[in-house]
Amino acid sequence: MQTRVVAPLGRIRVLLADDHRVVRIGIRTFLERAGDIEIVGEAADGEEALRMARDLEPDVVVLDMRLPEISGTEVARRLRQDGDRPKILAISAYVHKSLIQEALRAGASGYVTKDEEPKYIIDALRGMVSGKQKMWLSPEVAAEVLDEGAVTQKEHPPLEAAYGSRSAAARIPNGRLRQPEDRRDAGRNGGVS
Repeated sequence: MQTRVVAPLGRIRVLLADDHRVVRIGIRTFLERAGDIEIVGEAADGEEALRMARDLEPDVVVLDMRLPEISGTEVARRLRQDGDRPKILAISAYVHKSLIQEALRAGASGYVTKDEEPKYIIDALRGMVSGKQKMWLSPEVAAEVLDEGAVTQKEHPPLEAAYGSRSAAARIPNGRLRQPEDRRDAGRNGGVS
């Protein structure tokens, strides 16, 4: 087993896994500007993501759910079989209950959309690593999952532990949820009024 390279104090080590180079470049650019996040690697397919996650031992894998070779869901499942590290932040252009359920059941600690405000993704990474919140969901994703019971306590105990049994609106960051007119609106405003 390889010795883990430790990032400077307080830095979050992130592996980016997305099959679209332009998406990886965009995410890397805003994450590196955060100052406390270090990109330790980039993967373009599921096989590469799995290998790099095991070799580089990042704190978090930002994992596209639709990867070639091995799906993001399967990568998450295999990494969970290896243990609790790294945390997995699922990222997708899609807000479909079935895809969200698959990601969370496979072991993702969060699910955000690709059109999310960069600050929200940075906050999710920081929160996941610090342990301040057990589950990170985009407001749009949370509304989809929590309001309609797409994931139950039995299916994903950390979700209920993180949000409790309160209404979905009370479980959204800042406690206020508004229904975006469309996904572009949700991305610009984080779905929170």
